[in-house]
Amino acid sequence: MAVGSRSQAVAIARENGILEDRRETTPSATIVLPRHNLPVQITTFIGRENAIDELTSLLAEVHLLTLTGPGGVGKTRLALQIATAVVDDFSDGVFLVDLAAINQPELLAKTSANAIGVMESPDHNIKDTLEEYFQRSRMLLLLDNFEHIIEAAPFIGEILSSAPNLRIMVTSREALRIYGEREYLVHPLNLPKLNGTESVIEFSQVEAVALFLQRVQTAKSDFEITDEDIPTIAEICRRLDGLPLAIELAAARIRLFTPGALLAHMGGRFTALHNDRRGQPARHRTLASAIRWSYDLLDDSDKKLFARLSVFQGGRSIEAVEAVCVADLSIDVLDGLESLLNKNLLHLEEGPEGEPRFVMLETIHEFARDQLDNMGETAQVRSRHAEFFTRLAERADPYTRGGPDQMRWLRRLEAEHDNLRTAYAWSNPDEELDLALRLVGALGFFWWRLGLYAEGLQWTTWAMDKSADAPTPIRANILHAASIVHHYLNEHDDAKQMFLRALALYRELKSQHDIGWTLAHMSYSSIGRRDEYEQAISLAEEGLALLLEINDQPGVAHAFNVLGELARLQGDLSRAKEAYIKCLDICREIGDRMRETFQLINLAFIAQNEGNHAEAQVLVQQSITIGLEIGHIVLTADKFSALAGTAAAQNDPKRAARLYGAADRLYETGGFIPQAADIVEFERDKSMVREQLNAEAYKVAWSKGWEMSLEEGIAYALGDEQEQQAD
Repeated sequence: MAVGSRSQAVAIARENGILEDRRETTPSATIVLPRHNLPVQITTFIGRENAIDELTSLLAEVHLLTLTGPGGVGKTRLALQIATAVVDDFSDGVFLVDLAAINQPELLAKTSANAIGVMESPDHNIKDTLEEYFQRSRMLLLLDNFEHIIEAAPFIGEILSSAPNLRIMVTSREALRIYGEREYLVHPLNLPKLNGTESVIEFSQVEAVALFLQRVQTAKSDFEITDEDIPTIAEICRRLDGLPLAIELAAARIRLFTPGALLAHMGGRFTALHNDRRGQPARHRTLASAIRWSYDLLDDSDKKLFARLSVFQGGRSIEAVEAVCVADLSIDVLDGLESLLNKNLLHLEEGPEGEPRFVMLETIHEFARDQLDNMGETAQVRSRHAEFFTRLAERADPYTRGGPDQMRWLRRLEAEHDNLRTAYAWSNPDEELDLALRLVGALGFFWWRLGLYAEGLQWTTWAMDKSADAPTPIRANILHAASIVHHYLNEHDDAKQMFLRALALYRELKSQHDIGWTLAHMSYSSIGRRDEYEQAISLAEEGLALLLEINDQPGVAHAFNVLGELARLQGDLSRAKEAYIKCLDICREIGDRMRETFQLINLAFIAQNEGNHAEAQVLVQQSITIGLEIGHIVLTADKFSALAGTAAAQNDPKRAARLYGAADRLYETGGFIPQAADIVEFERDKSMVREQLNAEAYKVAWSKGWEMSLEEGIAYALGDEQEQQAD
């Protein structure tokens, strides 16, 4: 039945149980997409007003601004302050890329892409993808700790040469030395110059002193500076060369020392440490002395905890620290972490769902790694780290497949991505091969759900080559993970062969859960092959029966989805719709909102094929809205394409062409790949639009779509088409 209005389409969709009252919104007014990924700063920024003004002005003039200076001088904090201040000046956002965790120049492109949300595509070089993306972006990229990969500097020049509206701000201990770079040397904080007449108020406003006092009062809230303290605190700041990190480390010790005792304790110790490091520049020696001095004041348990924390990358959860670092220590994990926080050797950040995560500044991280090596514990602690994150991935696997906790576990794995990579990198050469193989086998659905196909392909290719002698469960899981990756890369021949091999191993293991999932997934690999449909449906039904027996609701929903896809591509719309609605009902019952978004798109295709174009439009827009609510935008390009089809069918070809432009930008520069089951509809609808518009009109409308940012594209997609006839 055709529908004549959006409200009628909504009513019909509700009658069919597809839409619920609570889901109708005015979504275009509720879009909340991140304009940046800058961390919240929980301490007040001290001083440097002139530097901020100068650097902010420079950003408007130069394309590459590099903040240089020794470790601990405050480059990162200053850069973050500037980046936060200019967020509104960049329509495509301001993004921090932390390079501390990498030491291979070739990883710069991948790490940058991850930070800004650009997806990798195995058939498209990630460097080329980024260059294309930046060409049309007005964005500020903050590359922190670039000294680790200074050899990658030429790539920055290549990007900037073709991206007129891109600005890059770099923090590094040395300049990049490429054309167009403006270097800015970050100086230590201003030091007090005493003449004997300054008041406490005047003295407290000097930058180095202000920082010292602020951190002292954080450690000891009742501390009050007196006139007698002025020369002592001035000398402490002078001994520390005005380096913010050194000052913070010293100030944290005020619980143990009065200012006078603190200076006395620093004196001889700093002299000895300086003498040990004659080959280093003065400020490097000062910072190294400050870190060493603070470390030497720790008790033995805190020293071990501090050193062991160095095996993590990208943050540490309490659970991970407890498993990896404190098994043989006579301290409570929270007490140990609080002790290091109080001494400014750790900092606190907020992780998924407000979970506390503990991070180290890179300068301190380097020192901690050296201490772990000196203790002779590196291999042992790295092994525990790899074991913990392998077990974490294995625990997450069933949740990443579907259900109410799916997004929570996906976000948790995403937060631990650097640690997962670190565990894999350490395990895979020859240390503990089984750990790396187990890890690969547990991440198939993680890569699929977050669109990390290139990484999944790389890891599974390596694992299949190394797993010939691995235990059967490990080999089966690797094959299943590999087949998932190949399937969603639309490499169905390879995927099917891997599914068959995995299925044989799971049958050998008599694992009903894994057999059911593999049968359902394998049958999906027959999409586009009509001669295989009957066999594929039979396999999917076999998988469904097995999953129903064990009441695996996410698996049952998946099997119904596959049956719906196969029926739709055979032209059996009634059977497809029935399967999709059953899947949707289960998704809503178990709270699987990600799969719910997929089903709304599938039901939109059914409505479109039945001539209910307004209803199809509503379904796609609801899918986009739910995707925003749960923070999952991997299939946004497909949703734009589906929505374009509804616009074309409702005789609005310019809107359709613009949506295709927005979709194509995501496909081409974001690494997104159209779902195989949907390609027939996409090609049919795009042909319809090209018939409705002449080539020039199509190009103009398409280009407008391509020029839109993701945020603009979503706002346009969710807007009322009646208001956009001017297109």
